[in-house]
Amino acid sequence: MTAQRLRKDQFVAIDGNIFQLRRVVTRQADGARAYQFEHPETGEIITKSIAEYEQGFVEGTIELAEDPAKALDPETKALLNVDFGSVPETMRKAAQRILPYVRGFHDRCIRSKSKKPLTKFINELAAEIGDTHPPAWNSLCRHLGQWEKAGTRDVRILVPKYHKRGPRQRQMHPFIQEKLTCAINEVYLTTSKNKAKHVRAALFEEVKRWNAEHGPEQQLACPALRTIQRAIKDIDQYTKALKRFGKAYADHHFKAVMVGPEAKDLLEFVEIDHTQVDLKVLDDETGSVLGRPWITAVIDRYSRCIVGFYIGFTPPSITSVMMALRHMMTPKEYVKQRYPEVQSEYPCWGVPDQVICDHGAEFHSESLIEASQQLGFTMTYAPVGCPEFKGKIERFFRTANENVGHTVTGTAHPGVRDGLVAKTAGETQIPFKVFVARFHRWVLDVYHRSVHEGIVDVPLRRWKEAEARREPRRPPSMKSLNALRPSDNVTITREGIKRGRLRWNSQELQAIRTLPDFKAQDTVKIRINPDDVHTIEVIHPKSGQPFAVGPADPNFPTGITLFQWERAVSLANSRASGAVNHDIIMKALNDLRIQADQLLRQKNRFHTKKVARFKNIGMQPGDFTPKDPTDGNAAPEPVNEMPAVSAQEVADPMPPSAPPAQAWATKILRKNNPSTI
Repeated sequence: MTAQRLRKDQFVAIDGNIFQLRRVVTRQADGARAYQFEHPETGEIITKSIAEYEQGFVEGTIELAEDPAKALDPETKALLNVDFGSVPETMRKAAQRILPYVRGFHDRCIRSKSKKPLTKFINELAAEIGDTHPPAWNSLCRHLGQWEKAGTRDVRILVPKYHKRGPRQRQMHPFIQEKLTCAINEVYLTTSKNKAKHVRAALFEEVKRWNAEHGPEQQLACPALRTIQRAIKDIDQYTKALKRFGKAYADHHFKAVMVGPEAKDLLEFVEIDHTQVDLKVLDDETGSVLGRPWITAVIDRYSRCIVGFYIGFTPPSITSVMMALRHMMTPKEYVKQRYPEVQSEYPCWGVPDQVICDHGAEFHSESLIEASQQLGFTMTYAPVGCPEFKGKIERFFRTANENVGHTVTGTAHPGVRDGLVAKTAGETQIPFKVFVARFHRWVLDVYHRSVHEGIVDVPLRRWKEAEARREPRRPPSMKSLNALRPSDNVTITREGIKRGRLRWNSQELQAIRTLPDFKAQDTVKIRINPDDVHTIEVIHPKSGQPFAVGPADPNFPTGITLFQWERAVSLANSRASGAVNHDIIMKALNDLRIQADQLLRQKNRFHTKKVARFKNIGMQPGDFTPKDPTDGNAAPEPVNEMPAVSAQEVADPMPPSAPPAQAWATKILRKNNPSTI
């Protein structure tokens, strides 16, 4: 219904029940005016003060209603619930054409609705308003009856019911209706993406078969193509997309896009994710093209500050995740020392309450879950197929690529990609360290100091204001952040701890085996530093305190990464056909180092990302955290040059000439007896 005056005998719906206004009274208790309503069937009387009536109207428990005895037909009721602007233009114009005549009839107080006075009134008004096609008197009489019956001055009551014209349903033989439905489901609603003409061809065969089985009087005609197109048009868009393109496509295009929980304080929610930079970078020493590095970044949802990140050639993994989280939880004093051109401070650090991430395997690592429990934050996983749940970090990556990468020669802009192969815009000219410095300066001097549309504030200012009210949680010590290292449960033998071809041992480690209730099959938890496998951290099973354990070989060099060691072991296995010893591995490791340098100096380069990862190119823990004596970050000992291995062995340690039987034997050996590798 539209706007009306509350008058005597007006019908009102109170809590879903129809009442009629009888009188306005003054209550004796407080002297306030009130309405008295009567139920038309039971005679029940209820009294509502004007304030109570207005409050119920605001809350939606009281609404104006129409006379039940003069109820409108369902089609007219439906029109009064439709926005007039959404009515088709032809129907709107038809109603607007009749409206002046209906209003003029009541304004001139014409009493009779017979032919003669109505015809005279129509001719006079048509001449006044210049209407060359006035309505007939009987048509106006019908509209006046609807207008008065509705008791409203709403133009929608005059909208013609064109939708009632014609048959209410398709006049189609039951057999054809059934086969048409089957043909649409089996031909059109499939991943083959067939068209309506293919549906008609399948239906034509069914009709042809029917006609062959029945007499002349029962022959059927195949529906026209337009009939089939109308039947297909009646299918809802979600079902059509679901059957033809799959659930992921249908959900992406038709599912409501929601947002994650809003943060009310610093580090209440942070989002973490990875992206590969749309820019190829050079090696700092040789100038060789390394490829596109990865960025793992953490953004604070409240302030939109980038609280931590890691840049390197390590693909999304538990290592890159823990490096970014470690960067988030440590002070950023290194920025002033390494990047003096950066003018802004970097006060963002602390332990978050919740880390929002996707369902990548690296985020489900047992090491990460245990570290989160120890440091006091929770891993929250976004719903599957809902990237908007962590849309802040997704949007940051797009902004970062546009401002840091797309403006530099050598960019692999998504707009110039051909399929899965990115075409670079010119030769790469930016070294890796320059790119890292450029990223630091853009984040701190531009992104943190610009107005963010999402919060309508400057991220750095919002961080400082919130930090002044309440400081974020800090880690208890730098040593406690060692929890952000990959962990494993291993057994202890007389030879110490073995992991692949690595072995660590010490007297303190052997003392664990002498504990009264420690059994031979019991395990201890270790943490490995991926950037230096020289020393591991062992958690004592009794005290729970970590202690460092060095290599069993006192001559084992420092500074060897886990990736370098695994590549060296793989190469040694392929060379010695399983007869692997420590000397062969060390020789292979030295050969790989030499060959990595040679590959970066060659004109014809390939697999440069693996070479960059082997050289451990990326942000190092020492770049942004104080050095821990137990980390084993001392400079590596010099090694003697050995004959260089082939380029293919660096990219793929298994030589191409190795027979298939030997390759299968190596895989079976690794699967059945991992400790021998």
